[in-house]
Amino acid sequence: ALQMASDQAELGLQQTTPNPSVGCVILDSKDELVGLGYHKKIGEAHAEVDAFNTMAEHHVADTVFVTLEPCAHQGKTPSCAIMLADKKVSKVIFLLKDPNPLVSGQGKKILEDAGIKAYCVEDLLERQRLDQPDEILKSIYNNKSLLKKIIKKQKFLNRQFLYAVNSEVPYVTLKWAQTLDGTIGLENERLIITNEVVQKEVHQMRALHDVLLVGSNTVLSDNPKLNNRFGNSKNKNNVVAILDPELKVLSRFEHLEMFTLHAKENLIFITHIDSNTDSYDQLGFKFIKVDFIKTENLKLADDEKLNLNIRQALIQIKKVYKINSVFVEGGAKTLESFLTQDFFNEITVFYNLNLNFKKNAVRVNYLFWIKFLFLNLFRIRLRLFDDNIMISVTKSFK
Repeated sequence: ALQMASDQAELGLQQTTPNPSVGCVILDSKDELVGLGYHKKIGEAHAEVDAFNTMAEHHVADTVFVTLEPCAHQGKTPSCAIMLADKKVSKVIFLLKDPNPLVSGQGKKILEDAGIKAYCVEDLLERQRLDQPDEILKSIYNNKSLLKKIIKKQKFLNRQFLYAVNSEVPYVTLKWAQTLDGTIGLENERLIITNEVVQKEVHQMRALHDVLLVGSNTVLSDNPKLNNRFGNSKNKNNVVAILDPELKVLSRFEHLEMFTLHAKENLIFITHIDSNTDSYDQLGFKFIKVDFIKTENLKLADDEKLNLNIRQALIQIKKVYKINSVFVEGGAKTLESFLTQDFFNEITVFYNLNLNFKKNAVRVNYLFWIKFLFLNLFRIRLRLFDDNIMISVTKSFK
């Protein structure tokens, strides 16, 4: 049943952020399936409620399996723990405890106070011994290997949520495309590196994040739309942030496509200029002012240069927009800022093996990759998209 709940949780990807993806299965007293659900979209019913909504009137819920501890507090939706207590189910078995230390365990307590047996699989598998094991506990320990795999999968599925809930900065994914010789673009000229299959995949990746971030040079040279045009997440509205130290983009924003496709309140300028003036307020955009920071340039070990303070920017974005994740799409200077200041959790690179450029090329420094691989525990994924290869590397965290 927990495997089935885990499968359900995957169905909510791309639509639940910044909420986690959660799945739920309900059995009756004869252990027959009577309810199945998942959290479909932010602001809509949580997985437990969705599963109960699928039940026929004559069915009676006995055991509830869910991938995350039922929520104890009321937000955009009511508390699931209180709802389960009102339904008078006999047992609730959940994979992961609530990661927020301020509320962790409170959902379990609400259930137990209502006379419901509540089991946190993650906690139980960390114990060395069991006192007076019942049938549920025995079943959990007899399936320890499988359950650990399911837990690992759920933690990866919800890695952005699990990281951000205990961090003052959001989860950051860096993405770029490059040729085999390291070219990611041409100076003052747009370069399309990946094929159409990859481009659709990138749109799915965008939908898995809350904020899309690019640099001002990318906006001015590529005129990107930065929206979602494919798949289940088509037309999903992300917040878009532009790293623009001197507010160069403002002089041309009326001629750029992203400014006709996104609401002004969803467009953020991260800048060093003091934008707290009437003239900027009248534009309707959001502005985040941050300091410059001196960072080592890895291309020239003796050289140093100034970049916007990424930490300050991320803290403010997370605080103002209540988000979990940022998807950074470049260009080279923006990627370098995140890499040199070490603010990233994941790197995804798409390689086109058939393109090479020797002149006028902008390249990514391979020292970043070497540093990343040797200094961090990581999970690596490889995928083929016809003649393009995706390499995705993720930092591990508890």
